[in-house]
Amino acid sequence: IFSSMVVSTAGMGASGATNRMSKMALRFYLSTTFIACAEGIIIFNVFMALGAFHPLKAAPDGVNEGDPGQLVLNTTVNFGYDLVPDNLFAAFAETQLLGIMTFAICFGLALSVSKSPHRDLIVNLCEITFETIIDMIKVIILITPLGVGSLVAGSIAKSHDLASVVQNLGSLVGVVIFGQCCHVFGVYMLLYFGFTKKNPLRFYRGLPRMWVTAFGTSSSAATLSTTIKCCENLGVSKDSINYVLPIGCTVN
Repeated sequence: IFSSMVVSTAGMGASGATNRMSKMALRFYLSTTFIACAEGIIIFNVFMALGAFHPLKAAPDGVNEGDPGQLVLNTTVNFGYDLVPDNLFAAFAETQLLGIMTFAICFGLALSVSKSPHRDLIVNLCEITFETIIDMIKVIILITPLGVGSLVAGSIAKSHDLASVVQNLGSLVGVVIFGQCCHVFGVYMLLYFGFTKKNPLRFYRGLPRMWVTAFGTSSSAATLSTTIKCCENLGVSKDSINYVLPIGCTVN
């Protein structure tokens, strides 16, 4: 993500396109995230009212969900702190993607206006690093199903109420898929058609491989290489891919 953001920001910063692209990407991600949150709350409460989920054992005494308003405030404040990490190396070590993204954008913009004769060497190094790590991720993804399956199996094995867990897990998977279908085939299709006036199904035909990888790994970062490949096959510009997709991966 760092390498991709540096390369794309340096390239677009030199052409003056970074500011416009940033505003468009930020507006899109914030608005669709808000819509997705609203959909999730509504869908969950509807299915909860219909009896799709059954309560498990109560939480230990003294454990509570906290004040919703305070949770929202803390989340907002933490989001601001994460954007500007105290220690950049700690941000890399602890995978604080927002801080890494902020530094990468600033670093790329500085490179775009740099007069140093070694500027291109740094950009080329970041580009080679990005391509190499993507190749590594492709190998790691091959064994991801085994890891994900082990995590699920371990959680189920620790349960003292297996019947309820299995029932809730089945309901959860069904509700999640239903909610994702509403968002992808409802909200995104309307947005795509509204902005491009084109049939969204023609674009969607190039995305199933990305969806399957994302659902199997439950990770936007692990799916990034597949997402990039799908977008390249659909004819999306390289600058847009390298700049917008890492931001989307981080926001998700």
